[in-house]
Amino acid sequence: MKKASLLLFFFCLIGCLLHGSITITPGTSSDSLKRITDHSINRASCLDRKFGKGGLVKQPFLTNNVFDLPAGLIIQPDKKIVIAGYSGNPITNQWKMTLVRYYPSGEIDYSFGSDGRVINQFSDHLYDQINTAIQQADGSILIGGETSSSAGEYKFLLARYTSFGYLDTAYGQKGKVSQPFIGSGLSDEINDLCLQSNNYSIAIGHSRDAGGRKIALARYTSSGLLDTTFGASGILLQPFLGDQHLDSGVAGAVCSDGTILVAGTTSDGGIGQLKCVILCYSAIGNLVTTFGNSGVVLQPFIGTDNRDEITCMALQADGSVLVGGFSFDQGGQKGLLIRYKSNGVLDCTFGIGGIMKQPFLGAGVTVDHITALALQSDGKIIAVGSTDDGGGSKFFIARYQINGILDPSFGVGGVAKGCFVGGEAGDELRDIVLSLDGTLLALGYTQEDDGSKMFLLRALNPVDFSCYKGQLGGFYG
Repeated sequence: MKKASLLLFFFCLIGCLLHGSITITPGTSSDSLKRITDHSINRASCLDRKFGKGGLVKQPFLTNNVFDLPAGLIIQPDKKIVIAGYSGNPITNQWKMTLVRYYPSGEIDYSFGSDGRVINQFSDHLYDQINTAIQQADGSILIGGETSSSAGEYKFLLARYTSFGYLDTAYGQKGKVSQPFIGSGLSDEINDLCLQSNNYSIAIGHSRDAGGRKIALARYTSSGLLDTTFGASGILLQPFLGDQHLDSGVAGAVCSDGTILVAGTTSDGGIGQLKCVILCYSAIGNLVTTFGNSGVVLQPFIGTDNRDEITCMALQADGSVLVGGFSFDQGGQKGLLIRYKSNGVLDCTFGIGGIMKQPFLGAGVTVDHITALALQSDGKIIAVGSTDDGGGSKFFIARYQINGILDPSFGVGGVAKGCFVGGEAGDELRDIVLSLDGTLLALGYTQEDDGSKMFLLRALNPVDFSCYKGQLGGFYG
C-alpha cells in the first residue's frame, strides 16, 4: 500500500524522507530561498507567465485535513486542465477522492463539479484513494485507486465522471465500481489504468493472495462491467515472480497490436531486495512467449544495494519500452531509466547496456527518483521527480537524448531544479503532459503549513529548453 511511504514523506521534517534521513538547516528562511533564482529564466519567458502566478498554480487546501496529494493530470480537448488526487489525514488514514478543473489560464473553472472541484467519499470506513486518472474518447474522466470496505480490507475502486465533473450513472453501479476481492487476502489496489481503442479499460495493480502479493489485472467494458473474454472472467492474477512473494504492477501500456505491457516490481533474492519486472500479455490475457523469457523480463539487480523499483513507463515510436524509477546505489537512491526493445531485450544503444543510472542530482542526502516520463516529438525524453538538494526535497525536470544521455542544452547539464514551492522544503512532481504545441504541464505537491498542497507548473516550448541556465524560480506569490 502507498500509505506507509506517504507517512514517511509527511513527517520528513522530523524524521526521514522516503528511504533516507534529511536535515533541515536552521535559520533557512523563505526569503533566502526565494533569492535562489535565475532571473534570466523569467526574462526568457520559458515559464508561461500568463499561467497562474509566474507559471505556477498552487492549489489551496481542498479539505480541512490539509493533506492533498496528486495522482493524475488530464488536458481536455478545450485545453482545460483536470487534476485528480486525494485529500485526507495520514494519522487517521481517512481519505477522500478529489478532482479540480482549471481554465488554460490557471484559474479555477467553477462550472466543474461543485465550485470547480469534486470531493467524493464512497467508503463506509472513510477511505477512498485515487492513484491514477485517464480521459476516455468522449471526454469522460476515469479514475482508479482503492477503497476500504472494512477495517484492513481494500478493494479495487473505479469511478467515471462526465467532462463536467458529475458521476456518470451509466457506469458500473451509479458511477463507480468496487471490485470484489481478486485474491484471497482481502487487499487489492489499482496503480494504473490503460485505455483500449474500444473504450475498454485495463486496471493494473496488485492483490493479496495465499502466501503473498501478486500482480493483478482486470479489464472492464465501457459500461464498467468485467470483460469475461479477458483472463479468467475478466481478471488476471499473475503467479508469484520472486522468491519473497511480494509483487506489484505499477504501470501499463497498450501496444498498437493490442498486446498489454505491465511494469512493476518483485521481491527476489532475499528479504528487502526488489527487482524490476516487465510482462507482456496478449489481448486476451495470455503471456506472450516471444517477449523476454516466455513473456517475463526479470531485470537483474542494477544498484549496489539490490533494490530497484519502477514507477512509470512510456512506449516509444519504434515500439521500445522505456521505464523509469530509482535504484538504491552506493548508500543513496539514484534515478533510473531502462530501455528494452519491443521483444523485451535490453537496448544496448541506450545508456550503458540499456540502463541509465543517474548520478546523484542533489547536494543533500542522496534521495533521487523519477516519477513520470514524457516523450518529445523528436524522441528526446523528459523525466520529472524529486531530489534532496540539502535541507529538503526539490522537484526536478531532466531531458535525455535518444541514447539515454542527459541533454546538455537543457537546464544545467540536462537538469533543471526548482526552488522550494512551499514553506516546508519538500516538493515532488508526480505527472507530466506535453501538449501538441510543445507546452509542458507538470503536476506535483509541496509541503506547506504542516500539510501538503498540489501545484501545477507550465512552461512554454519545452522542446527548446536552452534558456534554462540555472534553477527554475519565481514560484512565490
